[in-house]
Amino acid sequence: MGTEARFAFRKWLQTWIDQFRTRPKESHNLALADEFMAIGFATKDLSAENFGSFIATLTEPDKRLTVRMPAVSVSYDHFLYSVNGDMEIFIDGILCFAGGVDCKLRAADESFEFLRMKFYPRMSMRVEI
Repeated sequence: MGTEARFAFRKWLQTWIDQFRTRPKESHNLALADEFMAIGFATKDLSAENFGSFIATLTEPDKRLTVRMPAVSVSYDHFLYSVNGDMEIFIDGILCFAGGVDCKLRAADESFEFLRMKFYPRMSMRVEI
């Protein structure tokens, strides 16, 4: 992967992370593929629709969601981007999820979309979906 493509991807990822802090929750774009699967966030695997409901549940009624990925590495192989590292999710400034994360993404229409997000929790709160 060339330098320009790598920087474009990192910029997109940072924008994705920052949206939770800077945009109203109604305008969050989770960028999930139709076949998206989230693993490790709840007792069962979450589809794109269920993951959207999961995020909406975290921010109800007027909670502020903040996502941090303080240490990640990015790799690229055969049109598939991989992001590995740490993820922290805060609700109203309180750490509610912390752990490792392994994400697979693909380029889609001059943007990117998540195919899989596997979370390895070190700490998580229980969320009813």
